[in-house]
Amino acid sequence: MPGYKIAAAMLLTTAVVRFGYLDGPPLAHTGGFGEPSCALCHFGDTINSSEGELQLFGIEGLRAGHTSELSVELSSTGLSVAGFQMSARSPDGETIGDFRSPDINSQVLTDSTGVQYIQHTRFGTENAVVVDGIARWAVILDLAESSADTLILNVAANASNGDNSALGDRIFTREVLVPLTGPGPGQQ
Repeated sequence: MPGYKIAAAMLLTTAVVRFGYLDGPPLAHTGGFGEPSCALCHFGDTINSSEGELQLFGIEGLRAGHTSELSVELSSTGLSVAGFQMSARSPDGETIGDFRSPDINSQVLTDSTGVQYIQHTRFGTENAVVVDGIARWAVILDLAESSADTLILNVAANASNGDNSALGDRIFTREVLVPLTGPGPGQQ
C-alpha cells in the first residue's frame, strides 16, 4: 500500500512540474503574511532576480471607500508565459475591499479563511498578456471603508520560460504598504 502512495505523489509532482498552474496557482501563494510564493512549485533563479522586475501601478489613487484600477506588470528576460496572484489586506491579515476582474485574464477567489485573491486565468497566462517581454494584468479594487490605517498589497508573479515545466522560471514578489485616507475635502 505505501508503494501506491509514493507512486501517486510522484505522478502528481510530475504533473505540476510538467504543466504548472495554467488555470491559476493554489490560493495563498503571494509571499505575504507567511504564505509561500510561486517559488514553492516553480524553480529557477533566486526570488526577485536582477533579470526582471515586478511592479504595481495605480496605487497612488487608492483611497478607502473608492474603486481603483491597478496594473500588475512583470518584465523578465526570456519571458514568454506569466502568471500572478495578489491579495489586499489590513495589517492584521483581514481582506480589505473586493477585487474585480475587468476581463478574462484574471479571476477572483476566496480561501477558507475569507482572504480574497485575484490571479491569472488560463487565458491570461497563455494568450493576452506578454507583449515585448512584459506581462500585464488589469485589476479593479473596490476598497472598503476600514478602521485599518494601512493597506498591504502582496503580489507574487511567475516569469516562465514557456517550456511547459516548472523548471527555469523566475519568481518575483512585492509587498506595497499604502496609507489609507478617506475622501478628500468636500467629497462623499
